[in-house]
Amino acid sequence: YESYGHNYLPNLDLPRRWGPLEYRLKTNHLGFRDEYARTVPLRTNEYRILFMGDSFTDGVGYDFKYTAIGQIAGELKKRNIDVLNAGVEDYSPCIYYGKTRFLLADTKLHFDEMVCLIDVSDIANESQYASASDSTAEILPAPIMPVQPHHRTFSRWWRRHSVVVETAYRIKYRISPGIGADNRAVQWTYDEKCWQDFGKYGAARSIEYMDKLAGVLKENGIPAAE
Repeated sequence: YESYGHNYLPNLDLPRRWGPLEYRLKTNHLGFRDEYARTVPLRTNEYRILFMGDSFTDGVGYDFKYTAIGQIAGELKKRNIDVLNAGVEDYSPCIYYGKTRFLLADTKLHFDEMVCLIDVSDIANESQYASASDSTAEILPAPIMPVQPHHRTFSRWWRRHSVVVETAYRIKYRISPGIGADNRAVQWTYDEKCWQDFGKYGAARSIEYMDKLAGVLKENGIPAAE
């Protein structure tokens, strides 16, 4: 989507694999993860909550009903509250803002409340994206993040395609929990060089776009929770 970045295709129902986990990816006509492929009414008489976030909100690795948002949706449905999940892996604040504005202005989606789930990886992701202007929120690559070393890319491929390798990594992390601390998504929190290279920039942009997100929600009379 030129207006904000990447999204799932609408009405998907296909098998996916995330590390050793196999699950089905199902989306509705808006490209949101859902229990099944369906057309979502843009307006509803029910109170509607829209969740926004990255991979945690997305729920990668699990069928929708087993994800955090799927569990919330199941419980709130009993109270006649509609829940939609707009989160997608590798999202960050500039995409939260751009996608929300697109849903409100272009899609004309009505919702009563937004819950935006930000996490530590958003800072690193934000530093990779550049917004061309406030009017388009075009997502472009920015050469700020350090390039992933080849050996790390290779090991990640093996983890995604081999249950044995993934199991070995999990055992290693359980024995020595700090061993995964070299993940660049969290390095900016403790490494001064990473903070200067991309953390400081990513944090500043995250604050900027979260403020813009709050602004567009306020303009539309929608309360937000972060």
